[in-house]
Amino acid sequence: MAVRVARLRSYWRTFLADEEGATAIEYGVVLALLGVVVITAVAELSDELIGIWTGIAGEINEELASNGGGNTGTGEE
Repeated sequence: MAVRVARLRSYWRTFLADEEGATAIEYGVVLALLGVVVITAVAELSDELIGIWTGIAGEINEELASNGGGNTGTGEE
């Protein structure tokens, strides 16, 4: 029994002294936080971009309506 306890203590000392796993965990945490930042930025910008493109589409539709349809870009006028 004493041998098992000694092995277990030795294992735990080695495990707690090993910093390789901690480095991998730190990289994982940094990547997770970076992912959250990217997702948040995309979510915030998407509303603005939708508004911009909706405004552009509205202006194009108004221009086409005021010109009676105008040039459709097919090369045939």
